[in-house]
Amino acid sequence: MSLVTFRRLVPEDASEFKRVRLLATQTDPESLYPSHHELLSQSLDEFAREIAQSESGAAYGAFVDNELVAIASIRGSSLEKIRHRANLGTLYTDVAHRGRGIARQLIQLILDDIQSLGHVDQVSLLVHSRNIPAKALYSRLGFKTIAIQPRSMLVGGQYIDEEYMLLSVSRG
Repeated sequence: MSLVTFRRLVPEDASEFKRVRLLATQTDPESLYPSHHELLSQSLDEFAREIAQSESGAAYGAFVDNELVAIASIRGSSLEKIRHRANLGTLYTDVAHRGRGIARQLIQLILDDIQSLGHVDQVSLLVHSRNIPAKALYSRLGFKTIAIQPRSMLVGGQYIDEEYMLLSVSRG
């Protein structure tokens, strides 16, 4: 079994980040947005800006043999009234590497980083209701479903509900 390493992504990872995001839209089109053709039209500079680290967010990756195989991002706000919350998004693990705990470790890295910031006390996410493995993972990590938005997405002519999940975290 190959060694898995985890780290925050940097703008120089933009090409690999785009590759994995495009792969995600092909293998799990209902799990992430924007769509495949919308991502294709984005430049590498747009991906570099998306993963650039800032006080309010960052993108993370898991690497196997120096190949990016899983991604996740966290976004917050610098606005005083809402800086206590953050949103986990863009979580995807390459099909060939699922079942190894990579997504769980990636999320845990993000949650640890959030706690070190000291000002975030809740993390939210959206997951489509039919994604049973993802919902189970989030539940094991302590996320609770607080709302369901019916017909949240339209993919391939089918409506998909999304669940809004929330995790309370202790401040660092």
